[in-house]
Amino acid sequence: MPKLSIIVPVYNSSKYLYKCINSLLSQTLDDIEIILIDDCSIDNSLNIINNYQKLYPKKVKVLRNHENKGAGYSRNKGLLIAKGEYIGFIDSDDYIEPDMYEKMYVTAINNNDDIVVTNMDLKYIGLNLSFLSRKCPNGQSRFDIRDHKEYLVSTEPSCCNKIYRKELLKKESFPENLKWEDYPFTLNVVSKSTMVECLDDTSYHYQINILGTTCTDLRKINRKMLDIFDGSDMLEQNMINNELFDEFEEELRTVQIANSIGRVKDLLFTNISKEDKMLLMNYLMNLIEIKYGDWQNNKWYQLQKKMSRFYGMRMEYIENHFLNSKLRTENSETKLKQKIKSTLEQVG
Repeated sequence: MPKLSIIVPVYNSSKYLYKCINSLLSQTLDDIEIILIDDCSIDNSLNIINNYQKLYPKKVKVLRNHENKGAGYSRNKGLLIAKGEYIGFIDSDDYIEPDMYEKMYVTAINNNDDIVVTNMDLKYIGLNLSFLSRKCPNGQSRFDIRDHKEYLVSTEPSCCNKIYRKELLKKESFPENLKWEDYPFTLNVVSKSTMVECLDDTSYHYQINILGTTCTDLRKINRKMLDIFDGSDMLEQNMINNELFDEFEEELRTVQIANSIGRVKDLLFTNISKEDKMLLMNYLMNLIEIKYGDWQNNKWYQLQKKMSRFYGMRMEYIENHFLNSKLRTENSETKLKQKIKSTLEQVG
């Protein structure tokens, strides 16, 4: 049994793959397996990962999907064959520090942790944008999630800056054909864990790909914006199934509000008309109000506006220039979703 399995979904990332895979092969932790899953790339990605498998047959495994299925499907495929004591994930356009997994694994083994977390920073064409990312609270810390339930709200919902005890993932899988698929997966796994440890370290480097979805979503309308509500519904149902809903209800509502408002903020940068932005923003806020309650007086939302100047300025601008309570009077979730879909079709 390897100490750690690292699962990497790959899709059209040939420009970044060498740096990503080399950072995995350079890990100071011995006895790891690297599972690369190609999602029907149309660039040179498959050839690149096949060559790595030939060079490192004992360490690198390559799988290929029969059709383009998305990151969630690819990660699930990797989970089916992963043999490590702990499981880690990395996106194929990111890279990590050479000792990242050794630090995390040794911490996990020494302290019997379910999950170990490192900080991640954001990089774009050489610029460090770490001020936009979330960091582990209070530096290095170890805690039982039931004594620090607020961590569900503060943690980065990415699956990539964490390692997980394999047993914790035995009955878990990523949503498939869903955008932001790691959000419901990660928070569900964190909620059912016991001991979580955060390292006061920044070892994961998230690269903003100008051709990837992170940037293209800023420029054009995101037609899958309703996926965030589907993901929130999945997270809620998992907590109900795990008999954790009552214990984490307040934190769950906050993360549902926080992630849904993120899709409202995204609209500010799109190239659609102000009138269409206004309609979509109010429809989304109306849907948030129906499903999750009073977002404006949510403690996290109020605190975030005060603590983050960038976040506060953007939300104040949206509240003052786009939101109108007269456009948020619908009581039917089904009708609101249909209005959102219809508006998306019209701006198409």
